[in-house]
Amino acid sequence: EIDQNKGKYTFTTTGIHTVKYKLLSEYETAILDNLFESCDFYSIKLPASIESIEYSAFKNCSKLISVNILSNIIETIEQGAFEGCTNLISINIPDSVNYISNSVFKNCSKLMSVNIPDDVSNIYADTFYNCTSLTSITIPSNVTTISMLALYGCSSLETITCLAATAHTISNNTFLNIKTGGTLYVPQGSIGYDTWMQNANFYLGKYGWAKVEQ
Repeated sequence: EIDQNKGKYTFTTTGIHTVKYKLLSEYETAILDNLFESCDFYSIKLPASIESIEYSAFKNCSKLISVNILSNIIETIEQGAFEGCTNLISINIPDSVNYISNSVFKNCSKLMSVNIPDDVSNIYADTFYNCTSLTSITIPSNVTTISMLALYGCSSLETITCLAATAHTISNNTFLNIKTGGTLYVPQGSIGYDTWMQNANFYLGKYGWAKVEQ
């Protein structure tokens, strides 16, 4: 147990203990490339001054359960930032974020839900690859493209809600190995989503999904 404010360390077992931690300054503006890669902490709060989370910043932090981003000025989350965080359950993504790169949540197998801010315009390749606990996702209206393998292997995904009146551009393997029998919710009178419902390989129709206008 670590009390960083008081500088105390309390251990319940005897012997030699190794303590690993890093204090983040309230003036930090970025979580730099690979800064916490493979660290073994369970949760983290990122200060209000953070503007970006860089390449593989938390990659393979296999014990990390929750991330609390206090910043409302952060704009970018770079490639693989949380890739391989196999115990990550929750993360709040502030509305200020407008760029989420590829593979950001790849193999986050316990991530159950995630919010995509309105200003995000693309969902890049492998973003939610093998997020096998993800049950629902909402795609904002400003998104124009959902790239290859973005939702690959999301075997628990039951609903996709799209807010755009015109369907986003997808790759023919965007939905590869997705859960069977889910529901796609789209705006009333929207156009282009019938393409998603094809019964060909890799489309939602192949996996028995239904489209509902609301």
